[in-house]
Amino acid sequence: MNGKSTVIGPNDTNNGAEVTVTLKNAAGAAVASDSGLVLPLFIDPGGDALFEAYFDNPPAFSSFDVSVSACDTASPLLLQFFFRVELTTVTSNVTTAGGLTVSGTARNDGSEDASAVAFVAVYGADGNITRIASADVSPDPLPVGATGSFSAPIPESTGLTAASHRVWYGP
Repeated sequence: MNGKSTVIGPNDTNNGAEVTVTLKNAAGAAVASDSGLVLPLFIDPGGDALFEAYFDNPPAFSSFDVSVSACDTASPLLLQFFFRVELTTVTSNVTTAGGLTVSGTARNDGSEDASAVAFVAVYGADGNITRIASADVSPDPLPVGATGSFSAPIPESTGLTAASHRVWYGP
């Protein structure tokens, strides 16, 4: 969450925020680590964003640390994607299998063709995020003035209790 009174995002000294998750064993030693960009890249004052840390076959761990830092090496290809793409509609439907599909449209109001991704977070009754998903806006790239669509399926799984959901766009 952006607790500042100004927008957080790429500027002359950094390329957005990066989150690092470090898994630790019972003795407190790091056993694995993963980092990822916070998306969308720009976060309004009071706004929040998503990140993902993924561990394929994580080692046994007892605790974890999460740190946030300025990212000084975002890909120039990634940075071209965020310009002036706005969500225009969002709908959600519960599937017959008990999952959730969040769909919508986005319009490119910028002066250049752009790519965009919709990020969906599903919140449980306790207010914590229970699932995340993402979907590319199609067509990719989205031409200037054009509207594209996205559909982010969230399959049913044990414990999915969607009290609410929220959609961000970016990167």
